[in-house]
Amino acid sequence: MMKLAARALLALLLLPLLAGCASRPGGDDLESYLQRIRADGMTESAYGSLMTVASLRTGWSTLTLEKDPDTGFYIRSYGSSTCDVPGADPALIAAKKKELSDATERELRRLRPLADFDGSGFVTTEEGSRFRQLYELALTAAHVCAEEECTVQALAGATARPPATVEESLAGFRTLAQRAGALRIRDFPALPL
Repeated sequence: MMKLAARALLALLLLPLLAGCASRPGGDDLESYLQRIRADGMTESAYGSLMTVASLRTGWSTLTLEKDPDTGFYIRSYGSSTCDVPGADPALIAAKKKELSDATERELRRLRPLADFDGSGFVTTEEGSRFRQLYELALTAAHVCAEEECTVQALAGATARPPATVEESLAGFRTLAQRAGALRIRDFPALPL
């Protein structure tokens, strides 16, 4: 029951970010919901995690990192690149949103095998979350290294995580990046440290 509530909360939090997404197939009954999850090859939460990464990669959404001067922690802020411009042609806006939605859905499908850490053919909630965390860590590392000292200690302070945990996550990302290369996902971020 707790996982279901967490999924519902995640879905509500992602709605503004993913406004304009193509509807996902399925009805309101439990059987069609379960069929959709099986067809997607991932849980609903994993879908949300992969959609976040895919939308960053296609430019549909943006990630901004801002350092809190008191704590040194970098605060993540997500934005949309599809905000309507007053006076713009609604047909052009709709076409652009559709183009980004389609590209993001394709990117999500391309990333799905990469997020399937155990090779089971199904991306669990935990795998989806891990994939998103590792990807965002690489983006954070690139930002921190451009702004200040490029060390594990600096990254640990920027993410409010112990250095040993950061080291472990960096190793996990390196493995993920190798798998991305094997899957011919060439535009995967590089770690600066």
